[in-house]
Amino acid sequence: MKNALSCLLIVSLLAIAQTGMANMIANPDFTNGTTGWTDHTSGKALWDSTNTNGSPYGANVQLTNNTWFGLVTADYLHVEAGTTYWVSFMAKMVSNTSGTNPYLLNALGGVYTSYTAVSTEWRTYTYSFTANATGVFEYTFLNCSLRPGQPADNTVVIAIDHISVVPEPASMALLALGSLAVLRRRRK
Repeated sequence: MKNALSCLLIVSLLAIAQTGMANMIANPDFTNGTTGWTDHTSGKALWDSTNTNGSPYGANVQLTNNTWFGLVTADYLHVEAGTTYWVSFMAKMVSNTSGTNPYLLNALGGVYTSYTAVSTEWRTYTYSFTANATGVFEYTFLNCSLRPGQPADNTVVIAIDHISVVPEPASMALLALGSLAVLRRRRK
């Protein structure tokens, strides 16, 4: 009976761990257009349904920067204070007439989590952040390639695709190990 209970607990913990590692972003590769995303730039974020930029995942979104920035946010994400999250996304500079290096700024609830220089080739960018508050927040991509004092007619276009935000797997592993330790202690 104890072995069956132990096996059931282990299977349950593994199921919880797998669920915890699921991508928190709805429509991460824009196959459903911009559903789940909000363009705060009056049309400067364009859905590229025909994949003119050659993304390995197909459709993508182009963030145009011709005044100061292009901004796109995902649906609101629920995060827990103290939990570490891994973020992964693909990006490519499509065009740049500004003479500056293109950068993407990522933020969660207005708190900046990453400042990434973007290449002219599709690349995967990965970083982690630890949430400093519990709540439901917007996850943001900001094309901030132009610097103060640069002419507003310069344009930088950055395409983004295949976005993933997941809780750190180590947190789930610690939960499973702690539960197994409690179970083992009860046996003795």
